[in-house]
Amino acid sequence: MSAASEIILDSKMYFSELIGNACNERNVKTKPQVQEYLVNLLNNFLRADNLYVEKKADGTKENFCLAELYLTAVNADDKLKINLLKRLGDVSLYVSGFFGDSFKRKIIDVDYYIEMGETAYSVLSESTLTDLQSKVYKDISENFLSFVDVLTLISQECAIQDSSDILRLHDKYLLTNSGLAKDQLLELGVFNIPKKSSSKQ
Repeated sequence: MSAASEIILDSKMYFSELIGNACNERNVKTKPQVQEYLVNLLNNFLRADNLYVEKKADGTKENFCLAELYLTAVNADDKLKINLLKRLGDVSLYVSGFFGDSFKRKIIDVDYYIEMGETAYSVLSESTLTDLQSKVYKDISENFLSFVDVLTLISQECAIQDSSDILRLHDKYLLTNSGLAKDQLLELGVFNIPKKSSSKQ
């Protein structure tokens, strides 16, 4: 086995443990195939470059507009459509979970990424060729916020985010109805938390 293969195997084992522990802590019940999908997602984004797309002219990297990517995807042929929707869903899920707090006071907030991710995986579940893939994408779409909470918990444990910012937690809860944000607010002694009408947890 090559050194590169060993690194990939080690990182997948590490991420598998993180995902499993976070799902248990958040009481997120899901299929092994979904957990494996999340492990592969984290492994893919070990390279920060994978968050960007290449310009065709000079090969440099740039951000992309999620809405534009979605419109391109739904109007593409089947193979390209699936690839673009998967990229849209994966980036939305990863960014929402690991960097959701960074959207504070910006024009585009984390709820935009959550909505785009849910939509992308929902359309994917109806567009894939295999029943297993369809079920995985459907599970992620229907429980998107729960998986965002799982990734957020991992990012906090890895010190990428700081869960002690009460105002950010409060704003995130108001925007997304995040169960993790609510639990952490309660742990920090914030008991006057407004009830949300959304059915998402």
